[in-house]
Amino acid sequence: MLSWLSDPSTLEIPGRVERVNAALLRHVVEAEDSVLVFFCGDSDRDLEDVMGELETVDDNLESEAVEFVWCPERGAIDGYGLKAWPSLVLFRRGVPVVFAGNLQVSGRGLEKK
Repeated sequence: MLSWLSDPSTLEIPGRVERVNAALLRHVVEAEDSVLVFFCGDSDRDLEDVMGELETVDDNLESEAVEFVWCPERGAIDGYGLKAWPSLVLFRRGVPVVFAGNLQVSGRGLEKK
Protein backbone atom coordinates (compact mmCIF):
# COMPACT_ATOMS: atom_id res chain seq x y z
CA MET A 1 0.00 0.00 0.00
CA LEU A 2 2.85 2.41 0.81
CA SER A 3 4.34 2.04 -2.66
CA TRP A 4 0.94 2.80 -4.22
CA LEU A 5 0.50 5.90 -2.04
CA SER A 6 3.93 7.25 -2.93
CA ASP A 7 3.79 6.35 -6.64
CA PRO A 8 3.96 9.61 -8.67
CA SER A 9 1.21 8.42 -11.02
CA THR A 10 -1.17 7.97 -8.06
CA LEU A 11 -0.50 11.52 -6.91
CA GLU A 12 -0.75 13.15 -10.33
CA ILE A 13 -3.56 15.61 -10.91
CA PRO A 14 -3.86 16.36 -14.63
CA GLY A 15 -3.17 20.00 -15.50
CA ARG A 16 -1.57 20.81 -12.12
CA VAL A 17 1.99 20.98 -10.89
CA GLU A 18 1.95 18.56 -7.95
CA ARG A 19 3.13 19.82 -4.56
CA VAL A 20 5.51 17.41 -2.81
CA ASN A 21 7.41 17.41 0.46
CA ALA A 22 11.16 16.70 0.72
CA ALA A 23 10.72 12.98 1.40
CA LEU A 24 8.39 12.43 -1.54
CA LEU A 25 10.66 14.54 -3.74
CA ARG A 26 13.57 12.18 -3.01
CA HIS A 27 11.39 9.23 -3.98
CA VAL A 28 10.24 10.87 -7.24
CA VAL A 29 13.81 11.90 -8.23
CA GLU A 30 15.04 8.34 -7.58
CA ALA A 31 12.11 6.67 -9.38
CA GLU A 32 11.86 8.82 -12.52
CA ASP A 33 14.41 9.46 -15.29
CA SER A 34 13.39 13.12 -15.75
CA VAL A 35 11.88 15.32 -13.06
CA LEU A 36 11.42 19.08 -13.25
CA VAL A 37 11.22 20.60 -9.76
CA PHE A 38 10.19 24.12 -8.83
CA PHE A 39 11.62 24.99 -5.42
CA CYS A 40 9.61 27.92 -4.06
CA GLY A 41 7.93 28.68 -0.75
CA ASP A 42 4.18 29.07 -0.18
CA SER A 43 4.49 32.76 0.62
CA ASP A 44 6.96 33.87 -2.04
CA ARG A 45 5.71 37.15 -3.50
CA ASP A 46 5.60 36.16 -7.17
CA LEU A 47 4.45 32.56 -6.65
CA GLU A 48 1.06 32.98 -8.30
CA ASP A 49 2.48 34.51 -11.49
CA VAL A 50 5.28 31.97 -11.81
CA MET A 51 2.95 29.03 -11.08
CA GLY A 52 0.67 30.20 -13.90
CA GLU A 53 3.60 30.02 -16.31
CA LEU A 54 4.69 26.66 -14.91
CA GLU A 55 1.20 25.16 -15.29
CA THR A 56 1.54 25.90 -19.03
CA VAL A 57 4.94 24.19 -19.08
CA ASP A 58 3.44 21.21 -17.22
CA ASP A 59 0.75 20.86 -19.88
CA ASN A 60 3.44 20.83 -22.57
CA LEU A 61 5.56 18.23 -20.74
CA GLU A 62 2.82 15.61 -20.42
CA SER A 63 3.85 13.99 -23.70
CA GLU A 64 7.60 14.22 -22.92
CA ALA A 65 7.72 11.76 -19.96
CA VAL A 66 8.92 14.49 -17.59
CA GLU A 67 7.40 14.59 -14.11
CA PHE A 68 6.85 18.13 -12.84
CA VAL A 69 6.54 18.85 -9.13
CA TRP A 70 6.70 21.82 -6.77
CA CYS A 71 8.48 21.65 -3.40
CA PRO A 72 7.94 24.52 -0.92
CA GLU A 73 10.36 23.13 1.70
CA ARG A 74 13.46 25.31 1.66
CA GLY A 75 15.58 22.61 3.31
CA ALA A 76 14.87 20.23 0.42
CA ILE A 77 17.52 21.93 -1.75
CA ASP A 78 20.30 21.09 0.72
CA GLY A 79 20.39 17.41 -0.20
CA TYR A 80 21.13 18.27 -3.82
CA GLY A 81 23.87 20.86 -3.32
CA LEU A 82 21.64 23.69 -4.56
CA LYS A 83 21.87 27.24 -3.26
CA ALA A 84 19.39 29.40 -5.21
CA TRP A 85 15.88 29.94 -3.81
CA PRO A 86 13.50 29.94 -5.55
CA SER A 87 14.82 27.81 -8.38
CA LEU A 88 13.76 25.56 -11.22
CA VAL A 89 15.79 22.36 -11.51
CA LEU A 90 15.68 19.51 -14.00
CA PHE A 91 16.85 16.19 -12.60
CA ARG A 92 18.09 13.79 -15.28
CA ARG A 93 18.63 10.38 -13.70
CA GLY A 94 19.07 12.10 -10.34
CA VAL A 95 21.58 14.71 -11.53
CA PRO A 96 20.38 18.31 -11.02
CA VAL A 97 20.62 20.91 -13.79
CA VAL A 98 19.64 24.37 -12.52
CA PHE A 99 17.62 26.64 -14.83
CA ALA A 100 19.66 29.81 -15.39
CA GLY A 101 16.89 32.01 -16.82
CA ASN A 102 14.66 34.59 -15.17
CA LEU A 103 11.52 32.90 -13.86
CA GLN A 104 9.67 36.21 -13.71
CA VAL A 105 9.82 37.33 -17.35
CA SER A 106 6.44 36.44 -18.83
CA GLY A 107 6.60 34.61 -22.14
CA ARG A 108 10.41 34.46 -22.10
CA GLY A 109 11.24 33.48 -18.55
CA LEU A 110 11.29 29.78 -19.14
CA GLU A 111 13.85 29.86 -21.92
CA LYS A 112 17.33 28.77 -20.90
CA LYS A 113 20.00 31.46 -21.29
